Amino acid sequence: MSKMSKINYFTGLVFSFVFSLSFFFLAVPNLKKKVIEKKELFTLNSRIFSKTITFPQKSDFVLKLKYDYKNTDGEVVFLNGNKLELRASKRAKDIVTRYYFAPYEIGQEGNNLLKIEFFPQAPPNIDLRWRNYLGATEDKNIVVCLRHSLIIKNKKEYGLLFFLNIIFFIFSFFLWQGSLKIAIDWVKLKASQAYFNNLVIFIPLSSFYLLIALTSRLNFFRIAVSPTYLFIFLFFAVFLAEVFLLFLSLAILFKREEKNVQRESEILENLPPVLKWSLLWIKTRAFSDKCILFFMLLLVLCAFLLILEMKKIAEHLANIAYLVLVLGVGIKFVKMIKEERKKS
Repeated sequence: MSKMSKINYFTGLVFSFVFSLSFFFLAVPNLKKKVIEKKELFTLNSRIFSKTITFPQKSDFVLKLKYDYKNTDGEVVFLNGNKLELRASKRAKDIVTRYYFAPYEIGQEGNNLLKIEFFPQAPPNIDLRWRNYLGATEDKNIVVCLRHSLIIKNKKEYGLLFFLNIIFFIFSFFLWQGSLKIAIDWVKLKASQAYFNNLVIFIPLSSFYLLIALTSRLNFFRIAVSPTYLFIFLFFAVFLAEVFLLFLSLAILFKREEKNVQRESEILENLPPVLKWSLLWIKTRAFSDKCILFFMLLLVLCAFLLILEMKKIAEHLANIAYLVLVLGVGIKFVKMIKEERKKS
């Protein structure tokens, strides 16, 4: 094994370790099942409200209380006999919204007694909501929660996380080695150039993963991510960045060799047939055609993301795709008008 190969393997293992460590801190198997959010509306007949609420698991909870405060100055909230701390309050017209924190220590799995004392009078109705997270994406695949929420609490879940962590390590190492192999064996880049391209891709990505993981680990809140999201984001980030850098490297190479037609032909002949045909086709097309092609590729990617229930990302990507389409069609339309004027 050459010295360069040893460096490549060692660097790939280092990046894979960073990715797998970040994965261990962020990933929560079966995340959607662990996210709890309940909402109920109640009509009050007295200033003291009592209700038994059921928590599927022991956790930190946020209680949101919303009501008309015309005849109500305030309230005191108890859970299992413990007074809850008011964390935030806001008023809009005649409606007040209050957020209470129910810590892990006073709640319990199963039935919990919630008691609210209003003074001097109770509002006619209250909107009561509780959840074990602070914020989340629409599909609940990325969740910001409190420290003792979304806990992995049994050996089966830890075993699954450990297994997924090993798979993620292998997966990230495969991405490193695969992108090098494509660049060197298929695109015929020099090993040093391919290695540099990989560093440009993997250093920011691994730093981003590690930064999010450390932020989650060292703060009072946690960031929990579905394992599927971590796999998919890493794959598409590496794939898109690799494609961009490969085309950029080839463009620079062709630019250097533009006066040497024979050399350019040799470079193209060494490429796989599909890549060779794609490059030649793209090179001969107008910019507007390239925009329309890019639009079609983005739509295919959107369809794939929708299959994986990544609706929010698919929506943003679709918006970008349609902007690219408008740009391509707009350029074609302007060219068509100019050609018509020339003819007339």
